Amino acid sequence: MTEQPKLTKNENVIFFPEDRIEYPNRVGHSPRSLEEIYLNLDAMASVHVNETVEKIFKAILPQLDKVGIDLTADGLEKDGSLLIEAFRSLLYKINGVNHQFQTLAEVIFQNHPDNDGTYKIVDKLDIELDKNGT
Repeated sequence: MTEQPKLTKNENVIFFPEDRIEYPNRVGHSPRSLEEIYLNLDAMASVHVNETVEKIFKAILPQLDKVGIDLTADGLEKDGSLLIEAFRSLLYKINGVNHQFQTLAEVIFQNHPDNDGTYKIVDKLDIELDKNGT
């Protein structure tokens, strides 16, 4: 370990050992580029979003069950997954992170013909999604 500089009486500085602090996707070093900083931010946003989705749905599912709606029933797995991924995509978008469902939302909804600020689902859907949501 490198020797820390000696402090004088008037200096109010605390040195933390850099080799003991762990960060997502970067252990033992500071970000080396702007790209690495953005990757770290995306990783932290992803962790936050996934934790939030888990907490929200752990709270919602029992409430739905109390009123007789069981999203875990046979045949509803894909519908429930669609709901959860749509919510996850929304939270990612709020945090500036891409998700495949963001593209889906742009393609699947069109302005309602009445121009009343609502959307309708398109009649025909032809879309190809890639892993980066573009």
